[in-house]
Amino acid sequence: MNKRALGEKMFKSFLDGDLKPLLEEVKKDDTLDLEFRGESHAIIYYRGGKICDIYEDKVVFDTAYMPEALKAETFNELQVGNYVNIINEIPTYKRYIDYKMSEKHAYEREFQQVVVRENNRHHDISHDSDYYITDIEYMDDDGTKTSRFDMISIKWRSTGIDRREHNASKVPVLSIIEMKYGDNALTGNSGIGDHLRDMRDFIKSNEMSFFCDDVAEIFKQKCKLGLIPDMKDKPHEVSNLSDRRIEVVFLIGNHKPAKSKLCEEIAKIKSSEYDFDIKFARASLMGYCLYDSLMLTPEECVEFLQKNK
Repeated sequence: MNKRALGEKMFKSFLDGDLKPLLEEVKKDDTLDLEFRGESHAIIYYRGGKICDIYEDKVVFDTAYMPEALKAETFNELQVGNYVNIINEIPTYKRYIDYKMSEKHAYEREFQQVVVRENNRHHDISHDSDYYITDIEYMDDDGTKTSRFDMISIKWRSTGIDRREHNASKVPVLSIIEMKYGDNALTGNSGIGDHLRDMRDFIKSNEMSFFCDDVAEIFKQKCKLGLIPDMKDKPHEVSNLSDRRIEVVFLIGNHKPAKSKLCEEIAKIKSSEYDFDIKFARASLMGYCLYDSLMLTPEECVEFLQKNK
């Protein structure tokens, strides 16, 4: 299992070293999202598309969204310390992503990043959320199987004694979130049933303790760096996540109530077959902040969908 938290050297570089100007740029522009990819690697995303890879000594811009005619002429690697040129390039690559998104209409990753922004970055709204997103586009390859999850989060309820005591050793729970955007994403090779089986195999892994410790470390690092600003100056040491029952949450975006496929797929779920809690997120009126009290079990979700056809 791969570690995703930053190593001490790169973390300190973001905190008060050579990489701090890039961190500050992300914090000033909430359309950008900084995610960690291990000891000495991070990524900046925009609308769910990768702008660049950040390493300890260089920044490599991603040319995937760039017009083919420009790729051969572009020097996409800049040395850390060349902040003016690096930061000046970001709007150009944002524009490439805008154009490509308009062509492909692939919006699931964009709304995935919206979930991060609403639950992590908006100070007042995020503080009232019950979920903090620690990672997106999670991937682990154990040599025999690749596990992929849209979002990893920590559920830390914002009401009552849970948040007031700031007792992070007892309260937070690990939550794995899968986003499905539109009814066409509900079935096939990456349908709800397939994801549940993949998650069951992953959670049965004997490395879950390592995984949970890594998630807790990422959460701490993001708090200290101000990427979860409402928690920066509050207790954010989380431990023993693996000792608690894990949640798997499905976030379904833009389901048409008159269609029956979602209800049919959820009705197939047998909760007793899984050693984790299965939840379906429901909005508080409109928005993508996540609240524990609005989560539905599969059975409750089927009932809700049937009532709201």
